[in-house]
Amino acid sequence: GRGTIDVIYVATPPGAHLQVIRQIVSSIQNIRGDGENADGHPIQAVYVEKPVGRCAWETRAIIDELSQRPGMEDIVFYPAY
Repeated sequence: GRGTIDVIYVATPPGAHLQVIRQIVSSIQNIRGDGENADGHPIQAVYVEKPVGRCAWETRAIIDELSQRPGMEDIVFYPAY
């Protein structure tokens, strides 16, 4: 059967992190609208490789995308180190 996605790990170059995070958030919201994947199993965490952003503003924007968008409240953000 199909597997589920429990964790997403972002390891792109730092200049792409914000765009990738926005795509992830949009995809999660579009799957079911409630932050759950198609099998009803919630994605638990998003890990972003360091540096999270190239500046304070970009890092804050990434954190906001992962914590303040509808459907993302229960997904934990981890900056990887």
